[in-house]
Amino acid sequence: AYINKKPLHYDWDDWEEKIWYESCGRSLHSRFIGGFFKLLERVLPLLSDSVSCASNRLKELAVDFGVKDEFIFDAPVGADLVKFKPGPSGAQIKAKYHIPENEHVVLYVGQLHGAQYVDLLIKAANVVLNDRKDVKFMIVGEGFLENQLRQMVKDSGLENKVIFTGAVNHEEIPLYIGAASICIAPFRDTKVTQCKSPLKIVEYMASGKAIVASKVGEVRKMLGGVGFLAAAGDYQSLAEGINALLNDRELCKKLGLAARMRAERKFNWSYTATNLLEAYNKISGVK
Repeated sequence: AYINKKPLHYDWDDWEEKIWYESCGRSLHSRFIGGFFKLLERVLPLLSDSVSCASNRLKELAVDFGVKDEFIFDAPVGADLVKFKPGPSGAQIKAKYHIPENEHVVLYVGQLHGAQYVDLLIKAANVVLNDRKDVKFMIVGEGFLENQLRQMVKDSGLENKVIFTGAVNHEEIPLYIGAASICIAPFRDTKVTQCKSPLKIVEYMASGKAIVASKVGEVRKMLGGVGFLAAAGDYQSLAEGINALLNDRELCKKLGLAARMRAERKFNWSYTATNLLEAYNKISGVK
C-alpha cells in the first residue's frame, strides 16, 4: 500500500495477542510469538488510514494505541440472513441422532477450545437434568478440548443426554439450529471474551431462536434484550436461563421473533458492509 501510495484499512475482529496466550500459555517460545502478535496489534492500527472494530472494547484499545476516533468504524459480525432464517424444523437432525420428536434440544455451536467454555454448558446440563428428563444437549463442533469434554460428560453420567456431533459443514448448521429449542453461548469474563463479537449469537438470532448467553463484552449489546443473559462464568446462571425458557414456550417464541428482527436491523453482513464502505470512501477521498 505504501509503495503504491494506496490507502490502507485495518479490520480488527479479535485481540490476537490475548487469544494466543490463553490458548498456548507463556512458555519462552509462546512469549516470543505472543510478542510478535502484540507488536502487530500496536503498529498496524497506527500505520493504517482507518480501522474497523468488531467490538467496543477493540475500539477502546485502538484509541488507547493512538488511533483517532473519527477513523474508527463499527464492524460487528453479521449473519447471512438468507442461509440463517426461521423455518427448518430440525426433524432430520433429531432423526439422525435418535432424539424423540417431543424432546427439547439445547444447542451449542462452535469451537471446543479457546474462549468458548463448553465446560460451563456441561455443568449447567447436570443442573437442568436434575429437574427434567425431556432434554438433550447437543454440542456441534470440534477442538483440542473435545476428549476432555467427553470425559467430563462421562464422569457426570450424562452420556445418554449430551451429544457430540464433531465437525459439521457450515452449510448444514442451519439444520442443527432448526432442531434446537434453545441455543447457548457460554463464556467466562476474560480479556479475550471482552473483545469478541461472537458469530454464533448472530446466527442464532437470524434463525429466530431463544438464546441463553453469558453477559460479557459485546454480548449484552448484541442481544439487546432479545435473549436471556447469564452471569459470565456461572453455570448455575446458565441453568436458570435454560430452565426459565424450557418452562415458558411462549416466551421462547417471542424472544425468537424479536431476535430475528434485531438481526435484520443490524447484525447482518449488509449493515457491516455499509460501515466498511463508509471507511473506504473516507480514506480514498470519495464523497
